[in-house]
Amino acid sequence: MEFSREKREAVWSETRQGPRPAATAPVEYEGMTSGNFLQARGCLLCFDTHSLRLQRYSVNAPAFLSQSGMALGNTFVQCAAEVAARAILGALQENQVTGRPALLFNLPIGPQPVFCDIAVHVSGDDLVIECTPPGPPQLAGSLIRHLRSAIDCMRENNELLSLCQAAVVQMRMIVDYDHVMLYRFAPHGLAEVMADDCAPGLPRLSGQYISREGMPDILRKLYRRSLIRVVENVSAEPVEILSAPGLPPLDLSLVMMRASSECRQAYMSACGVEATMLLALIVDGALWGMLIGRNYTPKNVTMDERAVAKMFSEYVALQIAANVRASRLQVTQKTYAAIHGFVHDAASATDIPAYIRAHAADLMSQAECDGVAVWIDGHPAVYGFEISPQSVSELVRWSGSYRGGITHIWDTVSLVRDVPSLVTHLPGVAGMMVVPLTAQPGDYLYFFRKEKVRIVNRAPLPGESPTVRYGKGGLCHDTVHDCSATWTVEDEEAAEELRAALIEATGTYYQALLEQRSQAEARQRLLNDELTHRVKNILSIVQSVVGRSIVEERSQKDSIQRLRDRIKALAVAHDQIVSANSGGYLYALLEAELAPYTIRPDAITVTGPDLWMPGKALSVMTLLFHELATNAAKYGSLSCEAGHLAISWTFNAVSQSWDILWKESGGPPVSEPTHLGFGSMLLSRALTHELGGVAERTFCPDGVNILLSVPARFVNQAPEHDRKPWSMTHQNSHAPAEDQKRDVNLRNAHVLIVEDQMLIAMEIEDILTDHGVAGVLTAASVSEAKKLILSSRPDVAVLDINLGEEDVIDVAVILRERKVAFIFTTGYTGEDMIPPEFADVPVIHKPYAPSVLIRNLQAALA
Repeated sequence: MEFSREKREAVWSETRQGPRPAATAPVEYEGMTSGNFLQARGCLLCFDTHSLRLQRYSVNAPAFLSQSGMALGNTFVQCAAEVAARAILGALQENQVTGRPALLFNLPIGPQPVFCDIAVHVSGDDLVIECTPPGPPQLAGSLIRHLRSAIDCMRENNELLSLCQAAVVQMRMIVDYDHVMLYRFAPHGLAEVMADDCAPGLPRLSGQYISREGMPDILRKLYRRSLIRVVENVSAEPVEILSAPGLPPLDLSLVMMRASSECRQAYMSACGVEATMLLALIVDGALWGMLIGRNYTPKNVTMDERAVAKMFSEYVALQIAANVRASRLQVTQKTYAAIHGFVHDAASATDIPAYIRAHAADLMSQAECDGVAVWIDGHPAVYGFEISPQSVSELVRWSGSYRGGITHIWDTVSLVRDVPSLVTHLPGVAGMMVVPLTAQPGDYLYFFRKEKVRIVNRAPLPGESPTVRYGKGGLCHDTVHDCSATWTVEDEEAAEELRAALIEATGTYYQALLEQRSQAEARQRLLNDELTHRVKNILSIVQSVVGRSIVEERSQKDSIQRLRDRIKALAVAHDQIVSANSGGYLYALLEAELAPYTIRPDAITVTGPDLWMPGKALSVMTLLFHELATNAAKYGSLSCEAGHLAISWTFNAVSQSWDILWKESGGPPVSEPTHLGFGSMLLSRALTHELGGVAERTFCPDGVNILLSVPARFVNQAPEHDRKPWSMTHQNSHAPAEDQKRDVNLRNAHVLIVEDQMLIAMEIEDILTDHGVAGVLTAASVSEAKKLILSSRPDVAVLDINLGEEDVIDVAVILRERKVAFIFTTGYTGEDMIPPEFADVPVIHKPYAPSVLIRNLQAALA
């Protein structure tokens, strides 16, 4: 009985998605065309999805279904009978949901019912029905028991390899194939046999590889849609599928009983395989591997066995997915813990790139490897392999140029195959992973692996004897060198975690460097501004000193000498300030100013604790003490043998000031001057104007008394650990004869001046010429000085330590080799620039008095 149009449309509306084309009247097909092929133990029917009329069938279908009158154009109900038609159309709902064939077991098909197991799905405009002989009634129960037992056994395996081994053992118990293997597809294309189980006497393949021809890429794509494939008899003749004229070829990708292509049949026959079952293992949406059964004799498989095998393989895939995720989680946790410790320690380092290079060996635990190299901040570090810095530089150059620069993790298991140009630079390295540490090509981390020899199984070539025999054929072993172990997803994820952590650490470091550089530039600008301010102030002070000195004095010679002495006093104050961190001690100041005048041990006495003064106060007190000492030496107590100078200070609690008393005695009679010179004006105004203090001067018959009251806010007592007792060594005069001899030696000498500042060099020339030396040679650079030494042998030399970018020490070495005496001059406060071997050479600090220069040259010649 035929479905009515209304009934057929009502039922069919539940089995299609989207708008349905208008129904068409039955069509009579006048001819047939040949098309695809099917395995012989089943038959196939295809009905038009719009008219539900037969438009394709396998040539064995009439006999298989006992329908000798089967013809193209027959209705769905004519071929299947009403009960089966209803069941098939109902099953299509499952096909729509899953996208895979729906299964019906032991269903009666046709007017003369033939019981079949059915697989049904829609492919384009074809309603595809596969029919196979049903299994025995007791088989289903047996298979379910096996499946439950297998699942129970699988639950106990948490490690991937033991899980794979349990899977092949249980799979073989379910399907009873001669050889069951579990493949994992590696990124490089080969299939790795993770585990296998086989009949006694058959060679095992676990740990080996299957060549790409064993599972070509086109088949791998197919198995992402069709999770199961069964070939019952490789040698059997396939059955042709006949199609109505004008129809495109039928898509057989979801047909479980589709026949193999000739090339696949040839491959399996060469390998000795007569029957096979292939089950796809989909993990996280990707084809992770295959569960494969091989039989070396033909083997019929019922729909029940296929269904149970497919359910078991899907359970195995779920277990593998759970295992992979758990493994990734463990790797992530382990990596995070290790990275956290590494980065935590690195964060405390002042130079993070240097720390990473020094501890690069610790990174080897983050990915299974045999060695590691790191290139960061322009410097390499290598562990585990003997790789030269030049080779690392070449590796970095390649990394920065390969495909525009490697900016994401890149790896290879065969350096020889993928990057042959690097083989000579990386001896012993077979595989490599490149981990970029910057967004742009620059810094890199490299993991290296040694060679791991692989055994790759392939089908024998015509006339070639197999290495291992299976059935009527077998497999040939190819030993593959110059390859490493496969870089796994877990390795890549661990490397990605490490990359992110190192980028964060180095990014923070470089950001801090940028901030420090910015702050340093700001400080430098501030220092430059402050330096400009101070230089202008100093020039203004010098301008004032020059004007006052020249106006005051009658003699030009005396004026120039007084000017030099006062500028020297300013320089001494500046040195004191710089050497004592923007300040200085009173003892040091008094010693510097009074040392030239201590002709007797008891000529000067100082009483009071050492005091520290900031730079401003120290500058003022330096000028004051210089003027007081100069006047005492010219007109007061230090101008005669019997004179005495007593300096003392105490704290005045009432006025909150330190009162410093300068008391002269035993000198020539003094009286109050009628003319206020520079010293008198400085005394009366400097202390009050600059510090808010008070200066009082009293002229007594025995000598002048001066009281300087300095506010306490400008004075601190020296800390206990810095306090030193007052001491001053008096200047011993040489015997007149010795002094005369020294002077004659200098007047007869030729002096070499090495000074890059023209005005300073000219001043030294004037001082020496005025003193009457025999000759003066001047050089502004090291090269000029060397030429003058070779062409005109000098007797003594004056060497400026800092000649800009040149080092005057080279000149000093030559002079010492030639036994020529020399002295150093410098504008620096300290003497750190002088090498230890020249520590005995006299050093005079700029600006210096002519007498100091002459005296040191005389001493050097002596």
